[in-house]
Amino acid sequence: MKTTNLNLLLTIAIISVSVLSCRKENLTSPRNGGGSTSSITTVTSSNWFSADWHTGVIMEFVKNVPDLTDDFLKEGKVLVFGKDGSETRDPTALPSTFDANYITSKPETGDIKFILQGGDAISSSLAFRYILIPVTKLVSDHSLDYQDYHAVCAYYKIVE
Repeated sequence: MKTTNLNLLLTIAIISVSVLSCRKENLTSPRNGGGSTSSITTVTSSNWFSADWHTGVIMEFVKNVPDLTDDFLKEGKVLVFGKDGSETRDPTALPSTFDANYITSKPETGDIKFILQGGDAISSSLAFRYILIPVTKLVSDHSLDYQDYHAVCAYYKIVE
């Protein structure tokens, strides 16, 4: 009888230790399945800023964004919006057309490159804003339209 109780107690102890160690592993492992090493852990956004276009065959502007690491670019989401210009309209996700010019953005390690194609005059009131969303804060595209500036700001509680 004592042997049965001792074996039962030992079995319960082994199972408890196994369950606790599995639970601890699940709590400390990354949710995304990969080892996220990005330094950004919360959604961040810039203020609206204007571009100082560098003239050439294609006009470019580079915005320094030190938080854009290789790891963030692989796992997170970079949203870039433009607003105003000579047309008064809501902020629009890039790439898009503003003032008869086509503007794209290209996130790179350490910066975002803006490329303006067209050659028509560009309004000095045109402004841009980026929003950085780490992998731990992403939701499915079915839950949130990342192209909709107002929806993104509302969901992530970003002051517009």
